[in-house]
Amino acid sequence: MKKIISEWFKKNWIHVLSWFCFCLYETVVVGLIFGIYGNPITYLAHYTINICFFYLNANIVLPWALANKKTALYKLPASLLSSIIVFILINFITDYLLIYLEIIKDRVPFTLNRDYSLRILYRCIYFLGFSTGYYFFRNYTQGKREIETLERNRLEEIIRNERITNALSSAQNSFLRAQINPHFLFNTLNFIYHNASSNLNDARAAIIALSDIMRYSLQGTDEGGDIALHDEIEQMRKLLYLYQLRRGKILNLDLTIDPHVGNLRLIPMVLLTLTENVFKHGNLERLDQKPIIAVYRDMDKLKIYTENLAKRQEEASGGNGLANIMARLKNAYGNAVTIEKHKDVNDVFSVNIEIQISALEHDVTSV
Repeated sequence: MKKIISEWFKKNWIHVLSWFCFCLYETVVVGLIFGIYGNPITYLAHYTINICFFYLNANIVLPWALANKKTALYKLPASLLSSIIVFILINFITDYLLIYLEIIKDRVPFTLNRDYSLRILYRCIYFLGFSTGYYFFRNYTQGKREIETLERNRLEEIIRNERITNALSSAQNSFLRAQINPHFLFNTLNFIYHNASSNLNDARAAIIALSDIMRYSLQGTDEGGDIALHDEIEQMRKLLYLYQLRRGKILNLDLTIDPHVGNLRLIPMVLLTLTENVFKHGNLERLDQKPIIAVYRDMDKLKIYTENLAKRQEEASGGNGLANIMARLKNAYGNAVTIEKHKDVNDVFSVNIEIQISALEHDVTSV
């Protein structure tokens, strides 16, 4: 029982305190103005009626009357009129009993006349106004809390879905970063094996370059899901170096890297995938048709362009790697990125990627 009372008080202490202050205020003010203080039982009886009327109207009468907009037009006046009549009658019966028990000393015959009804009606309207205000205020705060709860749940759902999406994208990204082309890897290892005795320096350099690329492909990204572009450019140069070692001659390649793009941030494995596609799907034997790899800034855009003569037995799609980075770029930068790939009648295949610089200055989805 103690626990129930304690929990009720914790929940309603503001009501108890408010009524205590109100009753004390009215009692003291009336006593000071008229110099009359009534019997405590009288105060207890009438304030009990007032408080019960307040909550009856706020918790039962008004919710019932206003539950349906169509029926509220007749339910509300009828319920309020009934409440007023009941309030006056209960006060009359209470006063009659108090006089009968001689708790109230009244020498004048006590009747339910016009003056008494108007005096009680004033108190009725007084508390009716308070309870109506309380009813609407409570509904407003409850509605506001419900809206806040729904909004919080919606935001939590968005955050939860975003975390799931980011986790899946991050897992996909980690998988992609680990996807060093097996054919390239085996050929490089084969080159190292056959040159370990005859050309130790080249073999050592190849091992270092390959291990750096492998380490880069396995490491994570920042929280935003991107990396500094100079990091990937460095790995791209190492990849080109490995191709050059394997071919045993200077690459027939037109490489352009803008020094001003290094501090920009981009989702990983874009340059490496494009570079690998050039060598994997391109015909590099034609000296008059150099492959082109260009990374540069043009006004407010980062541009990445590759061009190579396609192998005739292959389609110009660039394989799954190109399709994948196209999807990842769209997912990360949305309308801020444009991607074009084209193969002309001479089998020259090109990829042109343009990204708004402003999109690279903000966090991106981890892809």
